[in-house]
Amino acid sequence: MKVRANSEIKSDTKVPGLVEAKKVMKFDKMSKEEQDTYIRHLDAVANEKEAILTAEIRGEIIGIEKGEKIGIEKGEIIGIEKGIFLRNKQIAVEMKKQGTSLDMISIVLQLPKEKVEKLLSE
Repeated sequence: MKVRANSEIKSDTKVPGLVEAKKVMKFDKMSKEEQDTYIRHLDAVANEKEAILTAEIRGEIIGIEKGEKIGIEKGEIIGIEKGIFLRNKQIAVEMKKQGTSLDMISIVLQLPKEKVEKLLSE
């Protein structure tokens, strides 16, 4: 099917290729000034889409970096707490083996007696 420059394409067409042809025909009917304005508009839309995409990518990268930093910090805190717990447990067990009283272990470890009992029971 040939399309002439002065032909019209129905607005409800779904035929592949004709939608694009209609846009070309509409553009061809514009004055030079209208074409320039339309091209500038298309450029502005493309630039805006690119800016949005760039911002989304930057935001995602920043989010990942912040998430990693928070994860590392939390991991370090958990590791330190676990290390302290294990060290205190080891000391409490050894002191108990040596016959040290619960009160004395509590004073040495600077922990309430309840926590010392918990260390010894785990």
